[in-house]
Amino acid sequence: MKYTSVAVMLMISVIVGEHSKAVAEEKASVFHETKEDALKASGLEKYATERNSQILNDISKNIEEIKKSAGNDFGGSWIEYDDKNNVVQVIALAGPANLNFPKNNLSYETKIVRVKFRFSQLDTIAEKSLLLFDGIKGDGDEPMVFGTAIDEQNNKVLVSGRKKYFPEITSRLQSAGFDMSAIHLENQDGPATLYRSLYGGTKILTGNSPTSQIAACTAGFNVVIDNIYPGTITAAHCTVRNGNAKNSYFDASSPDSFAVGPIIGEFFAVGWPDKMDAAIFGNTNFVHTLYPQVISQNGFQSVKPLISPTLNQNVCTYGGTNGWRCGPIKAVSRRVNMGSNTIMEMVEVDLCGGPGDSGGPVIAAGPNGNAIGILTGGLTSGGTGTCGSVFGGGPRPNAIFQALAPYLAKYSNVKLMAQ
Repeated sequence: MKYTSVAVMLMISVIVGEHSKAVAEEKASVFHETKEDALKASGLEKYATERNSQILNDISKNIEEIKKSAGNDFGGSWIEYDDKNNVVQVIALAGPANLNFPKNNLSYETKIVRVKFRFSQLDTIAEKSLLLFDGIKGDGDEPMVFGTAIDEQNNKVLVSGRKKYFPEITSRLQSAGFDMSAIHLENQDGPATLYRSLYGGTKILTGNSPTSQIAACTAGFNVVIDNIYPGTITAAHCTVRNGNAKNSYFDASSPDSFAVGPIIGEFFAVGWPDKMDAAIFGNTNFVHTLYPQVISQNGFQSVKPLISPTLNQNVCTYGGTNGWRCGPIKAVSRRVNMGSNTIMEMVEVDLCGGPGDSGGPVIAAGPNGNAIGILTGGLTSGGTGTCGSVFGGGPRPNAIFQALAPYLAKYSNVKLMAQ
């Protein structure tokens, strides 16, 4: 069956009743119309330079060559900023290997640091420690351990769960023979919440018919299938968590009423069984025109070619509920327990989100705005989102997103619409 290419931005969906409630509650938060406004609000505009964008593109291309050169001694990689706010590429080595950085056109600064644990060791600990707690419950039916992540900068594995279970988590890890010097317990106040609530940022609805149970999301990035058929990528949970909804529709709601708009197309290439929160919906009979752009205040912003995420890299995302938000990547490899024995590898980022933001495009913060991924949800049990005030104070939970590179690698006939 042939499908058309997918539109630019997707956002996380919720059941219609919940969606209406969530939108009302989120009005108190600040809605940023542009990526530039979100960067300023996050204090990150000083890093969003043309030169830094070019450096990050080079890093995205050279990292595999560096890993191959480092071999088993590779300990991780990230970026830092010098006193002039320029990107510095950092590579960690856990052994005697020396490394010659690949030549680059920009002559940017690079450095090597020595660490105790190899990345492969941390990755094994992250995977096995999460499997150790598979099926072990905490409050109610939620898992005791919500997920694990590799903290490359601190050369640790983060094991996340509610603080009250730290003693039991520690005891189980020690009894299983884990090296606790490689592990840091991280307090998380609940399991990941999937914010389900066509131009990049266009609000969409999912369901089996206009009168069925409907969930609200946002379109992500437009794509082309087999060099002919247009389609759009959004979060897979927008269909999977809504009874495997068959179709996507335009959201024709107004501030005063809910309405399902025209059908866009059917879902396919759903990545959930392959543990990826991404899916494509088609453009039935080429009815709708899809562009390689995402929504911005002054119209639209062009989508630039896909790059891979880098630790500490600043990214921005657009959601129908909360507009533009920006923040740094905190973990490139966070394993998240999605429930029903489903563990997915996500990217953790320090920004807020809420119902209706799922599937929204995640792009590089710099002028180029390269495509990176699509928003999935927040590391919290709060169903109303994290962009408003945090009840009781304290740090705001981070969000997670699905990197697009592994998803598109599986579907080699799907190409991102980019300029």
